[in-house]
Amino acid sequence: MSTMRQEPFQPATYADLLVYPEGQRWELIEGVPMLQSAPNWQHQMISGELLSALMAYLRGKPCQAFHAPFDVQFGDPDDADDAVSTVLQPDLVVVCDPSRLYKSGYRGSPRLVVEIISPGTARKDMLVKYRIYQKAGIASYWIVQPEERNILQYHLNETGVYELVNVVTEADTLTDPEFPEMAIPGAGLFPPMVVEPDMKGERI
Repeated sequence: MSTMRQEPFQPATYADLLVYPEGQRWELIEGVPMLQSAPNWQHQMISGELLSALMAYLRGKPCQAFHAPFDVQFGDPDDADDAVSTVLQPDLVVVCDPSRLYKSGYRGSPRLVVEIISPGTARKDMLVKYRIYQKAGIASYWIVQPEERNILQYHLNETGVYELVNVVTEADTLTDPEFPEMAIPGAGLFPPMVVEPDMKGERI
């Protein structure tokens, strides 16, 4: 009885991502590359509204807001590209140290990351990325839930653990202790509720 020889696992790195085909979105979780699918239109509308609000608030301030595709490379600035094995693409990110902007994104821990979940990404956003962002010391993590039409706001406590500090609905104003005087109306962040047509049926 023979067995197939198993080659040892070779983790991918940020250096590998840089030579992947253009037009594809990849994330790298502890050396494992994961191809990202295109977001739906609701996701795009929420992302656009949040980005516009964040950019308006940050105008004239030292921090900057970016949207995906934007690589957050978890490593030190002096790390070689082939030494970075975790690279994520948050839907939105706010960075406050421009010296760490590097190639396709940012090398280090941003001040804020935002993920807009979908049925296919919920587990990764709420478990896997949650753990990575917490370990990296990212002070503020927002999880947008389009179906529930709310935003879960997590902040690091004094022991370096995320705590759910607020659930922002459309009736609320989005604020954050990391960003003084920021006030984003929740009412304008979510698209109108519509019934999508059944594309399998025939038009009358």
